[in-house]
Amino acid sequence: MIRKGSFRRNSWVKRRHTCLSCWNIWLNETYITGNRSADQVFTDMTESEYIRFTMKRLLSVLCFLLFYCAALRAQLPDLYFEQITTRNGLSNNSITCLFEDSRGFIWIGTRFGLNRYDGQTYEHFLKSNQNRNSISGNYIVRVLEDQDGIIWVATKDGGLNRFDEQAKEGFRWTALMESTDNKTGLPSNRLTDIVMLNDSVLLLTAEVNPLILLHTRNMEFRYIAPAKNVTDAVLSVRWDDAGSEIKDPFWIHRFKTFRGQIFLSPLKPGPVAAIDATGKLVLRFRDLPCTTIAEFLPEGDSLWVSGWKGGLFLQRNSGTGDDPVITEVFDAEDQINCIESLDDHTLLLGMNSTGVALLDKRTMKSRFFMSEVNNAYSIPGNRVLAMMIDRNGIVWIGTTKGLARYNPAQWKIHAELLPYDEARDISYYSVFTESSGTLRICSSAGIFKKEPADAFFRRVELDFKGQAIQVTGIVQLSDGRFMLSSEQGLFWYDPVKEQLSDWIPSLVYLRDTVIINRSHYSRIAFQVRSPVVYKDQDKEFVLAAVIGYGLLVYDVSDNVNYFLVRDEKNPLSFGDGLLLNVAIDKDRQVWLGSTQGLYRWRSEEGLVNNFDRFLHDPDDPASIPSNYITSIISDPEKGVWITTPDGLGRLVDGSCQTWLPGNDLHRVMLGGLYDQGKVWAAVLEGFEIFDVKRKTFRYQGIPHESWYPSAPLGIIKLPDGQFAYASGKHFLTFHQDDLIADRSFPDVFIKTLLVQDSLIYLKEYPDRIVLKHNQNFVQFNLAGIQVRYPGSLKIRYRLTGLEENWTESSVTSFIRFTNLTPGSYALEVQVTNPVGEWSETNTLYLLDISKPWYGTWWFYGLCLVMSLSVFRLIIFLRERSRYQIEMIRNRIANDLHDDVGSALSSIHLYSEVAHNHSQKNQQELRSLLQKISHASLEMQENMGHIIWSLQPRNAPAGQMGARLRQLAGEMLGAANIRFTYEWDDNLGSLHLSPVQRKECYLICKEALHNIIKYAACTKVTIRLYRKSESMCVDISDNGKGFDKESVQYGNGLYSMQQRAESLKGSLKITSQPGDGVLVSLCFPAGTRKIW
Repeated sequence: MIRKGSFRRNSWVKRRHTCLSCWNIWLNETYITGNRSADQVFTDMTESEYIRFTMKRLLSVLCFLLFYCAALRAQLPDLYFEQITTRNGLSNNSITCLFEDSRGFIWIGTRFGLNRYDGQTYEHFLKSNQNRNSISGNYIVRVLEDQDGIIWVATKDGGLNRFDEQAKEGFRWTALMESTDNKTGLPSNRLTDIVMLNDSVLLLTAEVNPLILLHTRNMEFRYIAPAKNVTDAVLSVRWDDAGSEIKDPFWIHRFKTFRGQIFLSPLKPGPVAAIDATGKLVLRFRDLPCTTIAEFLPEGDSLWVSGWKGGLFLQRNSGTGDDPVITEVFDAEDQINCIESLDDHTLLLGMNSTGVALLDKRTMKSRFFMSEVNNAYSIPGNRVLAMMIDRNGIVWIGTTKGLARYNPAQWKIHAELLPYDEARDISYYSVFTESSGTLRICSSAGIFKKEPADAFFRRVELDFKGQAIQVTGIVQLSDGRFMLSSEQGLFWYDPVKEQLSDWIPSLVYLRDTVIINRSHYSRIAFQVRSPVVYKDQDKEFVLAAVIGYGLLVYDVSDNVNYFLVRDEKNPLSFGDGLLLNVAIDKDRQVWLGSTQGLYRWRSEEGLVNNFDRFLHDPDDPASIPSNYITSIISDPEKGVWITTPDGLGRLVDGSCQTWLPGNDLHRVMLGGLYDQGKVWAAVLEGFEIFDVKRKTFRYQGIPHESWYPSAPLGIIKLPDGQFAYASGKHFLTFHQDDLIADRSFPDVFIKTLLVQDSLIYLKEYPDRIVLKHNQNFVQFNLAGIQVRYPGSLKIRYRLTGLEENWTESSVTSFIRFTNLTPGSYALEVQVTNPVGEWSETNTLYLLDISKPWYGTWWFYGLCLVMSLSVFRLIIFLRERSRYQIEMIRNRIANDLHDDVGSALSSIHLYSEVAHNHSQKNQQELRSLLQKISHASLEMQENMGHIIWSLQPRNAPAGQMGARLRQLAGEMLGAANIRFTYEWDDNLGSLHLSPVQRKECYLICKEALHNIIKYAACTKVTIRLYRKSESMCVDISDNGKGFDKESVQYGNGLYSMQQRAESLKGSLKITSQPGDGVLVSLCFPAGTRKIW
């Protein structure tokens, strides 16, 4: 049974204007009565006029209610789109399919290439004849992902493609195409749809071909037996029942998955059927009265179906009953190409030539959204070919002229059209709220008023003595009276009767002088802005800015007015510039903003014309950012905020701190307000939201051009917590949380990992890998998905084990680490949310680099054993060398003993005899003889050194080195002091004279003697080296050292200096208490052999 709906497209605009017309009839009859009061109107009426008036009013109310209820039932949400085209990075504007994979990437198929979008950039996959490992076709018809993360791409000009991003380079793309040599392969390259039947079988359909089954493990194709209709074709979609030959095919046009079932529609007229994962037919819908199914959408037990010749049908049951209900709910003149369910009550329809439509499932009312040349927030084209709603609720619509993106999270501003049809623009000065909830928008066109029971605003045009009043503000006094400021002056205001009356103060003061009294008062037109109520003890004042004059101060109780203006005689008076706004901070300080600076009224001094002035000074960073003050905002803690054309400033205790947003265009701030630790500064196309705690800006754009904030801007916070302002012909309200992006953090993962420029298969190493020591060049390609708020994602990383500091990077860039040493590493990342907050540290990947064989423990143990062996060998050789030296010494000693030694011994013997036989002057004789004995012994000891220095074979510097080493070994060894000896091979070419050999030897001997006697050290270092044509000897110890300033040189040190001078060299002694002693000797030496 077919029930055809009677509705066609409805125009919400016409319906709304009808409602407003009815409302205006009532208003005109009820309120617009000239200057007469209501009592006068009824008094002048005849009985018949009164009856007609009453009936007309009742009829107007009835019509309004009827149309209002109908409008509410038909009201569908506004859709505002972001247009994405090739200018944004797409490979082609003709969108053919859309898909979201398990990681959140958006795949965009076009007629020329495949695109992958992560919220930051678009990655292209195009067919390339020069690259065999590329996609085989550019006309994309469908994209899907299997349970292994493999992407399957069906094309209309290149068959089927398999994409494995983790495969080795050159094997990422696998093409399955039609081939005349393979009769059991893909029968056609012109695919129309694909779907996963189960974990291992892919179901395909192609033009003029039967259902095709592909086993994804072995890449084998099979085909469903021929059939006359879709029911027969899907009676058994099983791998084992499929054949390998193609006969008379039944062309399947479209696949859909719903509740684990696969729905199929034929190209020829016929019903929609459903199969389960095993291929068994589980559901069959009835034939529909449309020639061919263009698109369908299963939903619950119902099915939405569109035909190629237009119309949308709804089958409300499974079709198993005798009389299924099939209703044509939308008699569309256009073909519906796409159907998606926006929510429980709304369908989204993609039309063939008329854009997109919203359909209310309850009332079957619709609303169309078409491409508009002058509207940047419309869809780019009217022919819709693909639609998708992703996991974040974002609607993606593909047209032939680009991609449209609708993010509900970005469009939560409620716009209410104001009843104003005149051509001239309106200026909105402020918004006033009464305690009853009534809203009044003060504008150059009068007042737009909305009471709590009203559905729409109504315009109230005020006039005074025949002159239209441009309202700038309203204030309510403590006694309940209202005052209204305007471009024509200040008035008393009756909000019930919407009438104005003269404001006539008894006295008017200018510069402490009475210029007007009540008896001589005549109205003077002033442009009055920004009225505020100010209370000082028991006094109540109304303060307002008078453009061109200064501050108006009206004493309500005394009915006296004061003008505080510029006074040449008073340097503290109000200065130059147009006064634009007045504000009172939490400390009851009065602030004035003008075009020539910021002022603070010294109200504590009384009603005097004294002000503190704050001006911009380019050389003073603590001055205000600009002299043009667009708004003054009280800070709940202390001071005030100011918005200017040159940024945001905060003034506390006379000092101002300035903050500038990143975008230079957004430095022009039109106004603002403070709420919950944030300053909302209105800029040209939205708001710069300043976080007071973090000292950072975040820009929030306004999605529609006609909603942009404009000066003068009167933005307030309503009692229900919403922000409100008027712009263009709209009154806009929003909750601040609706415009502040969520604080959730996007996922970041590794797309590819390269080691030594070779791709690593991450499925084998999902979170950790162990590498060899020479595999120390590692490259990560990170990806972060943020499609809800594109461009807001930032990332920083560090490789623990290598660095501790964070490095910020582009999300799409490669992160490369080179020359990594063996050890354990962890790649840690942090990302930002749309608000700009950094996430907690996430360990993304672990990396272990093994040590080489020469860095292992067993190699170190082997080296230790070998070192000990070598050390033992060195000791053995050294002991043997020392033994040989001792043998030589003994031989020399024997020789000296035989010759000179025997003579000296005789002298010694004679001295002893003389001593024993001496009878006179025993003491002197004994002393003399003792000296002879000591001299003979010293002569005997030094004789060996003299002989050594005279021998020609000891002229090379190497002999001196050996001599000194021998001397150190003898002297230090006896004192149990370790020493190290360092020799410069460049000394080998130097030769020393006998004097040089002797003096150098004695200086070194004295130095070692002092070390043993005074240093109290455990180690001595002796270093011989060449410096130009000089030989240098450094002897240092790790002993207690001494203070050179407090120690007197003895004979030993003095003799050392004398010997160094005789060598024409230098002797330097360096020491500090606790830091040992360094003795440095340098003297010139020859390069030829010296006798």
